[in-house]
Amino acid sequence: MAIARNLLKQLVSADDIPSDLESHYDASKTETPPGPSDFDKLLEEYRNNFTFVYVVFDAFDECSDENQKDMLALFERLEKSGYKLLISGRPQTPGKLQSQLTKPHTLELRANLSDLQRYVNKRMRDDNINDKTLKTKFLKLVKKVDGM
Repeated sequence: MAIARNLLKQLVSADDIPSDLESHYDASKTETPPGPSDFDKLLEEYRNNFTFVYVVFDAFDECSDENQKDMLALFERLEKSGYKLLISGRPQTPGKLQSQLTKPHTLELRANLSDLQRYVNKRMRDDNINDKTLKTKFLKLVKKVDGM
């Protein structure tokens, strides 16, 4: 948490960090951490200070089903409050999001096979791995990942 706080202070001056956010942070060190309603209140309050606020959620598909339900509810609240969301996940992710969010846009990103092969070759060279059998196995595996 200290790293996050220091990073936040580097991004904005100490005067720009709202006092209630700082008090929630300080209280979380010795007391029970803030609950969802506290976060909702803070998110709504700070949203009003900016024209656009972007929030990034990575690896949504790696959450448990129960956590995904909670996250979907959070996404819906954030979207209704005017937040711009970027949510990443594996190919099955869009179906779950489309039912919950208004007008979600999907962008499929896939790794290029030649980029993956270059990466394997470079890593093996950098790590001084000269085993041709191992290299062949790695390169076979790269072909099976299908851009993931």
